[in-house]
Amino acid sequence: MKQKRLIGFVDEVIALHRVGMKRGDSTGWRDIDEIWSVAPKQLTVVTGIPNHGKSAVMDALAVNLLNDSSATKPWKFLFISPEQEPHELHIAELLERYIGKRFRDGPGARMTEQDIEQAIAARFGAMIEFASFEDNDSFADMLLTARAFATKAAAEKFQAGIVLDPWNRLEHRVPIGMNETSYISEALSLLGSMPRDTGAHMFVVAHPTKLMADRQTGIRPIPSAYDIAGSAHWYNKADNILCVWRDTNPEIAGTYPSRITRIYVQKVRWRHIGRIGMAELEFDLVTGRYSDLAGVSTRDRLAG
Repeated sequence: MKQKRLIGFVDEVIALHRVGMKRGDSTGWRDIDEIWSVAPKQLTVVTGIPNHGKSAVMDALAVNLLNDSSATKPWKFLFISPEQEPHELHIAELLERYIGKRFRDGPGARMTEQDIEQAIAARFGAMIEFASFEDNDSFADMLLTARAFATKAAAEKFQAGIVLDPWNRLEHRVPIGMNETSYISEALSLLGSMPRDTGAHMFVVAHPTKLMADRQTGIRPIPSAYDIAGSAHWYNKADNILCVWRDTNPEIAGTYPSRITRIYVQKVRWRHIGRIGMAELEFDLVTGRYSDLAGVSTRDRLAG
């Protein structure tokens, strides 16, 4: 451990004062931008009840960042997603969000083979990579892969985004004599130091433990990082925590689950990046895209 007196940070603090404490890049959604932005050197945990759209929202956010011409640096993404293999199925989902047409047969416009070829040949295709897991790969292997990608992206002047989806599918080899809580604490420390060292933004999707539905309404509570299997260290060590939630009670939402998805920002470490709050998005069943609700913002609707 190194020590440095406060007076030794004068140059760094003056430089920060001159540049300003800038918000991160836009998420691509008006209402979420009001409460949160995506900055480098951070660890974001995304949680939520299974089938509420965690992976879908994460895919849509990545596509939005890739399309953002106003971003501080062009984004480049690595997906480490063992639940979304084979990769061609995951690519089909990403293409729907990028092109805005259905990949499969069904209602609405279906993308053509030319659409697919043009998208993959464009910047979109060059800025996404996928990591494939072998049977014996572990958390340590994932971390090495992520660090190598982030280091290379930084050298090429890109903003690296790394998506681990989900944490629960990794092979976690807890050392003999170490309990699960201690292991998760150490693993999250390593996971958080990687973006700080490389400038990347690390997104980790993590499932909560099973939450019982209310007997009267049938609605499950909104989970937080404290509900993620393993340890409360999830809340303590993340820079940002997002929860994806939607109403799946048929009596309230109708025959099909509601298209309205709520994004709860449950923690933001730095005030210039955002604040705690909630934003609502509408899911498009045809394209898999999310959009702001028409009309007033989430904040104004809640105030009204």
